[in-house]
Amino acid sequence: VMAEKCESSNVSTLKKRLENKETELENATNSFRTVLSLKKQKIMEMEEENRRLKVEKHSDINNALTEQVKDMHSKFVPMERTLIANTH
Repeated sequence: VMAEKCESSNVSTLKKRLENKETELENATNSFRTVLSLKKQKIMEMEEENRRLKVEKHSDINNALTEQVKDMHSKFVPMERTLIANTH
């Protein structure tokens, strides 16, 4: 009878430990999911920032080219007008 009580107590203790470990594993899994979710979100934010920077960089290049074209027009249009006026 004593052995049965001892065995029953051990089984009960082992079940409780197993439940605790299962709870720990569940908590760790949830924490891991949370970390993965945050990392994924951070990566998405970084990708979005990168896309935005690329667009702005292209925009800056585009603006610079537009300014160069305006400069060229302002220099060459008068020359062209002068050339046309002198050849007619």
